Amino acid sequence: MDQDNYRYIGKTRRSVEDRRFVAGQARFVSDIRMPGLMHVSVVASPYPAAKIVNIDDSAARAMTGVIDIVTGADYAAATNSLPISVDAPAVKRWPLAVDQVRYAGEWVVAVIAETRALAEDAAEQIDITYEPLDFVTDPEEAFKGDSPPVHGDHGSNVMLHRNFTWGDVEEDFANADHTLSCRVRWGRSSTVPLETFGVIARWDAGKSVMEIWASIQMPKYADQIARALRLPASSICVHYDVDVGGSYGVKRGLKQTVLVAELSRRLGQPISFIEDRLQNMSGGDAHGPDRIFDLSLAFQNNGRIDSIKIRALDNLGAYSGRGPFQLGKPVGAIVGPYKIGSAAYEAISVTTNMTPQEAVRGFGQGPTNYAIEHGMDRVAEKLGLDPLEIRRINFIAESEFPYLIPSGTTYDSGNYHGMLEKLMTAAGGWENMLAKRDQLRAEGLLAGVGLATCLEPSGGNSSF
Repeated sequence: MDQDNYRYIGKTRRSVEDRRFVAGQARFVSDIRMPGLMHVSVVASPYPAAKIVNIDDSAARAMTGVIDIVTGADYAAATNSLPISVDAPAVKRWPLAVDQVRYAGEWVVAVIAETRALAEDAAEQIDITYEPLDFVTDPEEAFKGDSPPVHGDHGSNVMLHRNFTWGDVEEDFANADHTLSCRVRWGRSSTVPLETFGVIARWDAGKSVMEIWASIQMPKYADQIARALRLPASSICVHYDVDVGGSYGVKRGLKQTVLVAELSRRLGQPISFIEDRLQNMSGGDAHGPDRIFDLSLAFQNNGRIDSIKIRALDNLGAYSGRGPFQLGKPVGAIVGPYKIGSAAYEAISVTTNMTPQEAVRGFGQGPTNYAIEHGMDRVAEKLGLDPLEIRRINFIAESEFPYLIPSGTTYDSGNYHGMLEKLMTAAGGWENMLAKRDQLRAEGLLAGVGLATCLEPSGGNSSF
């Protein structure tokens, strides 16, 4: 079809919302004002693991303007624990720690006051006595049976452990000219949205309706609030006309929302909580995956890769949110864009005494792509091939689509060889890039050229 016939593709279109942002007419959560609005500050644990022995809030309660102080035990008595996405009924999670803290930065006490500044001042007056416990931060150690338990009642730190085999993996490895193994580490990251998470909740007792204004980007948000607050779904009213200052997948805010919602129901006042940057990065569930890959490849002298084995060990942090889902998504593209005939996949999620991770941008597939591409480069190095050639040899050909990969996904279409050639043309050629790299190195600069040809599955539904 002629490109001129497309209405949107390749066309320059202006965003309709630009004017109000440029003119300062946007409406973020912190812009919302209403009568009687109270503000929350939280007290966070300085320990990665500790029992909560005593909470002395007498000095804070004596301060003028302090409305209430709520502990985890107070909160948990009136609500359900938050969903954890795996079958582990002994693992409970609330917005405020109950009896024990499990990571440095976990919220322990909420202070409600007439202003945010007053709530923060009062929070500093709360004296919490802790009994430090043994802790674990290394996922390999957490996977062992004798590691300090993050959730003692669960019996281990393992939240998910699944093995998948597609095709004759062991036979392909036995018949290969070469095999190699390597370890790849995808390091934990933390997103920094322009706007930290903010939420206002207002309970209307007469109508039995909880109104929510939030900088939200999350599916099933209202349903999960209702479940946590033990309310019917019809009692949750989310105002979606609130602007969001950056997200990249981390504007979930479930624990923040149910915290202020329960406080509003308890006090009969609208309640606001706006994270500061430290709260967002240490306890705001904004961390991305933290994963160790052990990768093995079986291949022939001509560069053809016959089989792949992937062991992925994921460090969930202290609680299991949507993290384990990330290990499911790669099943749909476990061999990337390559014609690899068999595959084995071991997926492991463990809890540690670290900030929990969540569904950060590029949810699920990015770390696996990184591991596969690293493996491709190692095979090329072993055989003395350049990175382009090893990919050309193993790409699924355009004539082979639709193509069924070992794990059961059908790729509907693609032209990977054509894409690579187009990339090289646009970049000025592989040899020219290498020459430029060598020139910069000769001048004493650090320079390198990398290539990755990844396949990204589209978003899966919540049960994949």
